[in-house]
Amino acid sequence: MSDLVLGLDVGTTAVKAALFDGDLNQVAEGREPTPWRTVPTGAEVDPEALLAAAVAAARQAAAAAGDRRIAAIGVASVAETGVLLDRHARPVAPGIAWHDERGETEAQRLAEALPEFSARVGLPASPLCSLVKYRWLRDHVPNAEHGVRWLNVAEWIVLGLGGDPAPELSLSSRTGFFDLHAKQPYDDALA
Repeated sequence: MSDLVLGLDVGTTAVKAALFDGDLNQVAEGREPTPWRTVPTGAEVDPEALLAAAVAAARQAAAAAGDRRIAAIGVASVAETGVLLDRHARPVAPGIAWHDERGETEAQRLAEALPEFSARVGLPASPLCSLVKYRWLRDHVPNAEHGVRWLNVAEWIVLGLGGDPAPELSLSSRTGFFDLHAKQPYDDALA
């Protein structure tokens, strides 16, 4: 029997898991609702609850594996939602949904402070931007001052499953933290 691979998709409505064999035949699947909390501006999520939903979906799919080994896991996710971690890799604030409307003031301040922002990062300075969500958290959530690292949702799930918290370029490029031209963190935006 061949090894299996597990794919996780942490999406807006659900966390979906699919298990595939070596011939890319789907063997099993699992699904858990994304545990958003509704707030006046949209939604937010407890990062630990999101990780628990991913684990539950993965377990549902893995239950069909029997004695077969899962050799690899791939994770995809919503891009602009992220998790702010302290120096011990613990979440310090809720994750703000990609579609949440808060942050208009922070987006306007960013656009005024860095007129070249959109050209450097490929995104408008808007509430959709992860950097704006980060600034909103720093301005409005007291515990956010202890945040030292931002992970995209997929990176957070990988960390929670025991993987290394390495940045993934296509997700990093959607945050506003990354200068696409220099191919490195955008220091002016981070400041």
